[in-house]
Amino acid sequence: MLSDLIVMKDRLVRMTACWMLITFATSVIVGNIPLIVIYVAIANPIMTCSALFLTESASGWEGPRLALPLSRKNVVDGRYAALAAVMAASVVTGALAYAAGCLATSIFPGLSLLREAASFDFASLAPCCASAVAFAAFALGVMMPLNLRFGYEGALKYAPAIFVLALALIPQALGPSGLNLLAAGAPALEASSSQILLLSASLVALGATWYVGSASVAVQLYERRSF
Repeated sequence: MLSDLIVMKDRLVRMTACWMLITFATSVIVGNIPLIVIYVAIANPIMTCSALFLTESASGWEGPRLALPLSRKNVVDGRYAALAAVMAASVVTGALAYAAGCLATSIFPGLSLLREAASFDFASLAPCCASAVAFAAFALGVMMPLNLRFGYEGALKYAPAIFVLALALIPQALGPSGLNLLAAGAPALEASSSQILLLSASLVALGATWYVGSASVAVQLYERRSF
């Protein structure tokens, strides 16, 4: 875990700072919409994952890593843990950028160009952050096993088709009731803070379950990989 974070330290700091600035600026301009947290919370972990495997591929480290005096499971678990930490930090960063945007527009209302600036809205922020976690976990849960089994270049052949297939199948799996809930989102639950927290916790739990299951699959796939 630490080795992956050390390798990506400089690039990760730059990407996080860039996305945080984009999130803050966009939040201010559009009048502080909580959904804006997805800029950091989703994009940053996905870009970090891609950059990590790309760096390995470009440096020729994919093969030597297989010969390390570590079990394949330790390697996979460490990488999943590192990206889970990036994902959590990205959600916090996005929420802070949104909060900073709310503070800026409360002091300088004229900064909001597209609509009247809204105040800090935790009731909507919580499910937005939880949705970002679930989506980022889903994306990483697809990317990681492919990259660990086929390498960065090999994974590029399969990832687009899998994402397109998932986008087609997810609505069918959710059904009309699930789609209506997604369409309604937080406004349908504003009357009950307990329901909002329950929805947020459910989304995070769903994403975590997918992520842990993906790690188990990735271990099996990585153990079959040869030099």
